[in-house]
Amino acid sequence: MESNPRKLLDEFIPEAMGKQFVIPVYQRKYTWTVKKQLTQLMKDLVGLIEDETMQKQHFLGTVVYLENVVNYKTERSIVDGQQRVVTMFLMAHAMKSIAENEFRAREIDETYLQNFSEPVDSRYRQRLFPSVADGTDYSIIAEERYDEINKDSHSNIVQNFLYIQAELKKLVEKYTFDQVLYALKRFSIVYIKLDDRDDAQQIFESINSNGERLTASDLIRNFIMMDKSNERQTILYNKYWRRLEDVFDNSKVMEDFFRYYLAAITGEYSAKHVLYQAFKDYWNEQKNRSDDDLLEKLVRYSGYFSLLYLESPSGKYADVLKDFQSMESMMPAPLVLELSEWYFFEHKITEEQYFDVIKVINDYQIRRYFNGDDTSRVSKAFPIYLKNVRKIAEKDGFENIVGCLC
Repeated sequence: MESNPRKLLDEFIPEAMGKQFVIPVYQRKYTWTVKKQLTQLMKDLVGLIEDETMQKQHFLGTVVYLENVVNYKTERSIVDGQQRVVTMFLMAHAMKSIAENEFRAREIDETYLQNFSEPVDSRYRQRLFPSVADGTDYSIIAEERYDEINKDSHSNIVQNFLYIQAELKKLVEKYTFDQVLYALKRFSIVYIKLDDRDDAQQIFESINSNGERLTASDLIRNFIMMDKSNERQTILYNKYWRRLEDVFDNSKVMEDFFRYYLAAITGEYSAKHVLYQAFKDYWNEQKNRSDDDLLEKLVRYSGYFSLLYLESPSGKYADVLKDFQSMESMMPAPLVLELSEWYFFEHKITEEQYFDVIKVINDYQIRRYFNGDDTSRVSKAFPIYLKNVRKIAEKDGFENIVGCLC
């Protein structure tokens, strides 16, 4: 592990000429906002501009990265500090956009933003390759397609760039272009260059106890993606993880889904504080299965979850699903997820059996409700019921699946 202080714009980024900073797909989207971070950052910038000694620096924090060589190209994969790095690139793009002439704009481009030794259409032309989720918005800015910027966009990349551009323009008019640029060069960081992916994994997990708390689903995404090349990460994200994100509004809801998924597969609930470790144990035990197989299964189960709990029921058995959803109970989630696999994917049970079982579950929940029974104990028992039902069905066949649950 290597650690050193550096000026972010003046040293750390220019020293990486020919290399590319990569925000891996396992990272969250760019989350800094004008109100929470950038307003203060601009005040700090003014303080540096007005520093008569011209020696004062402003410390932004730490940047942790792992360096990889992919197809003979060097990538600096950011493990922590993406908010600082992306923001400084937006600062550089904004300065380029308001440069007093084409020569100053070219200087900023060559020093901070582009690898001019790479072809224009090369993926490595831009010095920053943001996360997949932010890539389109950043590309519009990086390629100077300013007329395509949607000013009403909710993207933090877009809104922060527009704010930075406007504020820097005011500062250049009040002071000078050189004064503003020199002040920007005095934002500093401490960088930590990791030796291997094990260090990167440990660092990322430790972030869970500092700053904005990471959910188990954040950590799970990182665990699945981190030991892959950025190209492979992007493929897995687009092919599988994005489909999970399409189902669940946020990582907290996805975290709950992972609990039900593991309970359906393993037959026991994992407490929330050990969910991440439980998922790692499960994943590592599947050595004979590929990442694609495991992720495809996850996506399938997310589809079952959506059908049962999130989508508006339709079709022949709409009333059965409406009754099920009206209970607003996650108690039977592990059982109905596995039941869905037996019907939709493995074809072990018929459509009629599938919905007859859901009717039985509906009746059971209604009776408990009118009896005033506590649901906490029976919730934990459902994965055990599932284990027993599976054992009986595999022994005697699935023809009497409804009877097994009555």
